[in-house]
Amino acid sequence: TAQRDAVLAEAAAEQQQLADTNGQLESVQNELAAAEGNAAALDRAYAEQQRQAAQEQSKQDRINGIRIAGSDNAVALAQLDVDAVRERIEAVRAKMNAPYLYAQKSGIVLAVGYTAGMEAAPDKPVASIGDPDGIYAMLQVAQADIGDIEEGQIVEFSFDAYPERVFTGVVTKKLPMPVEGSNPVVYVVHASLDMEGEPLLAGMTCNAQFIIKQVKDVLRLSNKAIRMADGKQVVLMKDDGGALYEQPITTGFSDGRTSEVLEGLSDGDIVYVEG
Repeated sequence: TAQRDAVLAEAAAEQQQLADTNGQLESVQNELAAAEGNAAALDRAYAEQQRQAAQEQSKQDRINGIRIAGSDNAVALAQLDVDAVRERIEAVRAKMNAPYLYAQKSGIVLAVGYTAGMEAAPDKPVASIGDPDGIYAMLQVAQADIGDIEEGQIVEFSFDAYPERVFTGVVTKKLPMPVEGSNPVVYVVHASLDMEGEPLLAGMTCNAQFIIKQVKDVLRLSNKAIRMADGKQVVLMKDDGGALYEQPITTGFSDGRTSEVLEGLSDGDIVYVEG
C-alpha cells in the first residue's frame, strides 16, 4: 500500500509538472503571437513612414522647383528694369549731346511755352502742336435753324484773314445740348475745313453759310433784276431799237440772293436793273 501511494504521488507530481509546462507553453505562444503582431504593426508603421517621407520629398522637390523658377523670373524682371533704366539714361545723354526736341507727328505750332534761357518744368509743355487734319470750325446755330442742319451737309466759310477766299467744309457733328446760358438759345455745330494750303489758325473767326439745298450747272440771275408784273416774274431787256421791254421768265431754286432761271433767258443775255 505504501508503494502504491508513492506511485500515485509521483504520477500526480508528473501531471502537475505537465500542466505547468502546458501553461508555460501557452503563455509563450501568446507572447509569440503578440510579438508577431507588434512586428507586423511596426512593419506597417515603417511602410507608412516611408510613404509619407516620399510624399514630403516630392513636395519639397516641387517647392524647390517653384523657388528656382520664381528666382529666375525675378532675375529676368529685374534685368528688364535695368535695361529700361539704361535706355532712359541713353535717351537723356542723347538729348544732352543734341539738345533738340522733335514732335512725334507733323502739325501746326499753336503755342510756345518758353523763351531762350527759361528753365523747363515737367508740367508745362514746350510747345503745343495741332493736327492739321483735325482742324474744324465750331459754329453756333440758332434753335430756329438747327432743324435744317444735318451731318454731311456742305458749309461755305469766309474768314476775316482771307476776305477774298471762300473755304468749304462738311458738317461733322451737331451737339444735342444748347450752349449753357445762351439767350436766345443756340446750338454748337462742328464742321470740317478744307484749308486748301492756307494756314488757318486756332481762334480765327469766320462766317458760315450752310448749304441746305444745292443745284449745279444752272443759269442764275441776281434777285435784284427780277420784278413782278401782273403776277408774273419779268426782267427788263432792250430790243434792237434800244427800248426797254419786260421779258417773262420762270425761276427755280433761290438762295435769297440769286435765283435759278429755268425759262425766258439764255446764257449771255443782258438784263437791266432800274436805279
